[in-house]
Amino acid sequence: RCTSRYGYFDAYNTTYRPRLEMAVRECAKTCSDPNNCVVLTGHSQGGAVAAIAALYLSDLNPHVITFGQPVTINAPCGIVSSDRWYRFVNTKASPVVGITYDPVPFAPGLGADSFGHMMILSNDESSVAYIGLDAQDIFGPLNVVGFESHSIVGTKQHPGYLLRLEALTKNDRSLSSSSPHHVPTDGFSAGTLCSEHKECKSGKCDNESTFGFNYCIGTKCTVDTDCPITGRCDTGICIPKLGTCEPCNEHSDCA
Repeated sequence: RCTSRYGYFDAYNTTYRPRLEMAVRECAKTCSDPNNCVVLTGHSQGGAVAAIAALYLSDLNPHVITFGQPVTINAPCGIVSSDRWYRFVNTKASPVVGITYDPVPFAPGLGADSFGHMMILSNDESSVAYIGLDAQDIFGPLNVVGFESHSIVGTKQHPGYLLRLEALTKNDRSLSSSSPHHVPTDGFSAGTLCSEHKECKSGKCDNESTFGFNYCIGTKCTVDTDCPITGRCDTGICIPKLGTCEPCNEHSDCA
């Protein structure tokens, strides 16, 4: 037996639920590969509803892909196929605290557990941090003020889940018009805002000054002299020096 909050169950257990389940089952009968046929997805509470639906349609072995989903189901729940569940968490760059996270997946007091592969979308729109299967990690600080990171679409300045994923796939230069998307999930690139080591491809998240933000640290350089062309080593990568009126952390950052 699996349990959840009444609100999430009630959102799924509507008058059209029997027709929905019947339609999905009829559609699944037409699939050539029954094990890779049904995909349930949703954003925010819609993600919670998709998770509840997956329990009632577990005989169809569905894939579940959610965005900004609140914790929904209490463990243990034997009919959850964790390896087929994927949950994405968005981030936002803040000029005050650095990286912030969609608060909904980490909302306290809901009394449930997280299932599936947890992945965090970087704010540099080039990488994804895979945190683990059934990971219960809580990241912070949360993007409570503004709530922009929880948006499904968002704006160019503050991308939501769809804009983030579109940018990630566009940045994959291996793509052709007919090839599948291959987005790396081995961690954030060097120079990307972070809060924990496990988010970074290098395995190191740190700051270079007492009051600076945390960034993923690269391995290409350690001091400015390691960068003969740019003359500046920052967060472990060689980058150009800063110009007039650009914010900096130390004198050597500036041209």
